[in-house]
Amino acid sequence: MASMDVESLFTNVPVDETTDLICQRIYHLKDEEPLNIPEASLPLLLQACTKEVPFYGPDGKMYVQRDGVAMGSPLGVLFANFYMGSIEERLFARHPQLKPQIYARYVDDIFISVDTVSHINELITEFKNDSCLNFTHEIEQNKKFPFLDTMVHRDDTSFSTEVYVKATNFGFCLNGASECPERYRRSVISAFVKRALTHTSTWAAANTELKRVSQLLANNGYPQQEIDDGIKRRLDNFMSPEPKEKDTSRITLYYKNTMSSEYKEDEKTLKKIIHKKVTPTNPDTKLDLIIFYKSRKTANLIMRNSCLPPTSPLQEVNVVYQHTCSLGDCSRLHSRYIGVTTTTLSKRITAHLTDGAIRRHYLSEHGLILRRKHMEDNTIILTRENNNKRLKMTEAVLIYTQKPAINIQQQPDTSLPTKRQRAPS
Repeated sequence: MASMDVESLFTNVPVDETTDLICQRIYHLKDEEPLNIPEASLPLLLQACTKEVPFYGPDGKMYVQRDGVAMGSPLGVLFANFYMGSIEERLFARHPQLKPQIYARYVDDIFISVDTVSHINELITEFKNDSCLNFTHEIEQNKKFPFLDTMVHRDDTSFSTEVYVKATNFGFCLNGASECPERYRRSVISAFVKRALTHTSTWAAANTELKRVSQLLANNGYPQQEIDDGIKRRLDNFMSPEPKEKDTSRITLYYKNTMSSEYKEDEKTLKKIIHKKVTPTNPDTKLDLIIFYKSRKTANLIMRNSCLPPTSPLQEVNVVYQHTCSLGDCSRLHSRYIGVTTTTLSKRITAHLTDGAIRRHYLSEHGLILRRKHMEDNTIILTRENNNKRLKMTEAVLIYTQKPAINIQQQPDTSLPTKRQRAPS
C-alpha cells in the first residue's frame, strides 16, 4: 500500500487547459445533455471567475491571480478534479499496464496498491511527463498505512480499517461550556460517533474508538449523560436508518451570521423578520431558516479573496453607538439613544427597526415608522472596545453622564393614529 500526493494542486492547475476540458465534456459528449448556456459563454464565465478576480494581499495592494485556482475559490475543487481526471484518463488509456490494482483518489490524495516500489516510481514519472504537476509518495510500514483519517491494515487476502489519530492531535474540540447554539454541541458528538462507525471495519475497532471519543468529549467539558445520549442516538440511526422522503412543501433559507454573545437575540430577530416579510407563493409551503456561524476573529486571520474597501462603520463590532433624532423639537432637544452591540452595527440597526425604544420613540413622538436609511444617517460610533466587560461599562458610564432621553423605557401608546406616515428616507 502507498499514497501519492500532488504538490500544491489548486495553485498549479492550468486554467486555460482545464477550461477547454470542461467545455469539451459538457458540450461534446454524445450521452450527455449540454448545459442551457451558450457554448461560447461558458469559457468566458469560467475565465472571469478564476483569472479576473482581484484580491488584497497582506501588503494592502491589489493583485490578480495569473494562473492556477486561488485557494478557497468555489471553483477550486471542480477545476482540480477535471484536470486530474483528464490526466488519469489519458495515462491509463496509453499505459493500461501501469494502472494499480487499487487506485482511489480524493482531490489531491491518491491511495494505491501495487506489487513493487518500482511500479510507484514509474507511475509518478508518467504522471509528471503528462502534466505540469509534481508528486510525492509514502509507502506502508508493517502492513499498515494511514490515509486521510483512516488507518488501513493489510493481510494476505483482505483489508481492515480503523480511525487514525495523528500523534500531534492533542484531543481538543469545541468545549462543552462554549457559548454557542445547542445544535453545535450535539453535532460535535454526532460527528465523532459517525466517524467511529463509518471508518472502522469491525465492531471491536468501533467500540475502541467510541471509548476514546467518550473520554475526549468528557475532557472537553461535555456532561457524560449528553455524551451517552448522543452515542445512542447515532447508533440507533446507524443500525436502523429511517428512509426520509423529500418534503417538497418546505423551502430552506440559509443565513451566515457572526458568532457573538447576543446570538440568541439575533436569531429571534431574524426569524421574526422572515415570518413577517417572507411569504411563499404556495400557502401550503413552509419556510425553514437555518442560521450558521463563523468566527470573525478567525476570518480576519486569513487573506480574503475580495476587492472590497476596508470595513465600513456599519460592519464594525464591539462598539458603543449613538442615534440622534433630528425630527421636530427633537432636533433642538438633542434627543438621543446610546446603545452597545457585540454584533455588527448593521445587524443592531435591523433589530431596532423591528422593535425597541428608538422605534417606539418615532411612533409615539412623531407618528412615523422608522426607516433604515434614516437610522443609518443619524447613527454614529462613540467608542470601540474588544473587552466585553469594559464595553458594557463604557455604555453604562455614557448613559449615566449623557442622560440620553430615548433610552428611557417607553410603553406602546395605544392611542396612536391608525394612519401612519413614512419617515424621511
